[in-house]
Amino acid sequence: MAIQQQQGIDNHSHYQSTTHEDTICSSKTSSTASTISMGKSNASSLLGMPGRKVSLLDRGYPGFLSQNELEVYEQFRDVFTRRDPSFRSAVYCFGDEEEEAHALCRWLRARKYSLVDVIQMVEEAVEMREEPGKHEFFPNPHKALGCSPSLYVGQYPQLYTGHSKEGYPIFISKPGVLNVRALECITSLQGIINFHWNAMSHVLASRNRLQATLPPYPKRFECICVLDLAKLSASQITKRALNIIKIQTEIDSLCFPETLNRMLVINAPGFFSLTWKLIKGWVDQRTASKVEIFGCNPKKYQARLLELVNPQDLPSDYGGVGKSTKDEIDLQLSSYAEKNLKSQKVEYMDVRSKCMFTLNLGEKDLLTIKIHTRSLTGAKFSVVKQSCGTILFDKLIKHHGEGNEEEEDPTCIQILDSNNNIKGPGIFEVHACSISSSYSFSSEQFVAECLIMEVPVLKCVEEISHVKSHEEHTNHHNESIDTSKEVTTESVFPNDEMLISSYKDLSFLMEDVPLIDIPSPVVEVRSHDNLFTSFKTKKSTAPKANSVANSTENQVFVKQKLAYVIEPDIIPKTNWLCGNSKLSDIASVFTCMKG
Repeated sequence: MAIQQQQGIDNHSHYQSTTHEDTICSSKTSSTASTISMGKSNASSLLGMPGRKVSLLDRGYPGFLSQNELEVYEQFRDVFTRRDPSFRSAVYCFGDEEEEAHALCRWLRARKYSLVDVIQMVEEAVEMREEPGKHEFFPNPHKALGCSPSLYVGQYPQLYTGHSKEGYPIFISKPGVLNVRALECITSLQGIINFHWNAMSHVLASRNRLQATLPPYPKRFECICVLDLAKLSASQITKRALNIIKIQTEIDSLCFPETLNRMLVINAPGFFSLTWKLIKGWVDQRTASKVEIFGCNPKKYQARLLELVNPQDLPSDYGGVGKSTKDEIDLQLSSYAEKNLKSQKVEYMDVRSKCMFTLNLGEKDLLTIKIHTRSLTGAKFSVVKQSCGTILFDKLIKHHGEGNEEEEDPTCIQILDSNNNIKGPGIFEVHACSISSSYSFSSEQFVAECLIMEVPVLKCVEEISHVKSHEEHTNHHNESIDTSKEVTTESVFPNDEMLISSYKDLSFLMEDVPLIDIPSPVVEVRSHDNLFTSFKTKKSTAPKANSVANSTENQVFVKQKLAYVIEPDIIPKTNWLCGNSKLSDIASVFTCMKG
């Protein structure tokens, strides 16, 4: 997704140099744009200094207006204050933290200070914003895309990172490594558009609002875009890719006008540089002056980047000393990662006959694999442990829809779910075999998302007492347990699904935990949203607990000198541990989130 690179080549921002007086005609002011107050900006602070020539890039900004532009500005402000909230919200697309004069002038520059045209533009923006506005412009990128943001960005690396010396956020996009066919497997066109709304309305907006509060306190809500074309080939410029760019450009130019401060195109291949030289003459002079083209010489474009950006705000792979773009992407997306995720590996599989990749799991790793596809034919997937040749999974996977790429979401199948995770250590092979004829020239596309999870680390807790009471329980969970009878999982959770496994399967949880010898079997009880595992031991070998438990309903009290637990805040919604005589029969209680 090219979040910003098209904003510089904006079909609607043709602010021609011929429409501006080279010398500002005004006799009353010596103020600059930095003195403009939010709301009621006086006319003198908007006009340029008398006799001062205005650079091409400053024309149309507060503090640099001509007398004619000021008159149009005041007319537009009058219309703005009288219109409905949706009109005003469209103008304040980044929030009302943007100063009024700068917000209004952004829209006026986009229509060359034509009052009729700018009013029509805002009305069209209101209409375009209506549907995404119902979803609050998609604040959650995962829900916007319909897949993990890290999965998407892995096929199209892009990020906001740091800010320029003048305070503008830096956006880096790498369309040269864009894998359009992989994107088709993981999301839809609508998902990409939703993600773009998220990037503009939430990510860029929040960064601009933050920078406005920090030195050098920039007034202009803009960004600097670095477009890295390394590895770009003509074959990547497909009809689908152009359609994505077209829609994003329409959104940016209509709903977020004049937000490009500067664009640096780096690692430009020869055919791109030649094309730009041909079309530059057709582009508005002011827009063209924002675009700088660099070839594949890192010294040249890194030197230019360091003129604009401090080294600590520039990624190390672009000549700075900040985090690399890969590390920064991983950091920004970590908040959306699944719990206990250790690493993620993504494989694009173009299956004509056979395709395979391997995964190396550590001793305490658990693996889940998700297959994303739009293939109507499908392929047969299998997972094999390399050391013994054991087949752990074998199934045909295909798209469940009708093949409408514009409207349908792709299919995602989790071939190894949370109850059937592959456990390390070992090397595992993931195979995909085509079911088409061996003479077929077509191939099927899949994206394998491999999630390697860490086993939760055991924590030694000196004391756990008075766990939060649970006021809403089912009746049988609220009933006190008769302590004269043996406490069993059946008596506590008579209606829950029972899962029996051997102690060996869970023995790795007990490494370096010097409690007692725990015999088989281990009983796992699934209750509601949580998975509870209790280890029953012989009474004679169990450590005596200093119990303060009682049979008070709706509360659980546990107190042991040493209790080893996972996620201590997650306790069953029942008083099954209450009762002095039977608490000593429990050596340890392990509670784990389901999955």
